[in-house]
Amino acid sequence: MAGRARPAHLGARLSEAVSGAGGRLRAGLPHAASLLAIALGSTVLHSLSVNFPDPDSFYHLRHAWVYATRGLAHGSFPWLEFSLVGRTGADLWYGFHVLLVPLTGFGDLRDGLIYGGVLCTAGALA
Repeated sequence: MAGRARPAHLGARLSEAVSGAGGRLRAGLPHAASLLAIALGSTVLHSLSVNFPDPDSFYHLRHAWVYATRGLAHGSFPWLEFSLVGRTGADLWYGFHVLLVPLTGFGDLRDGLIYGGVLCTAGALA
């Protein structure tokens, strides 16, 4: 059984694909530089102040910490004892709190607030 001959244009297509990938990489470089500048700018903006502009951020991050330490199905939250939400065990911001769980992995929760603020600012500017 005779082996099939390789088409002559296969090598040309392969080299074209490799050079095309390099071209796309070079074309994406300005976008990467822009994203890096946005990330650095966001970090600088957040490092200019030692204050947290929204006191609700403490509540939301602490609620995410409860999920991180006690599990995502944990329903009670001691600070809502006298509210309707506390009596029903519901979390109106459940999805948001689950998204914040990775920010609770730092030693100090305030660091998570800072990194979360930088991420939000960078996302808004991008």
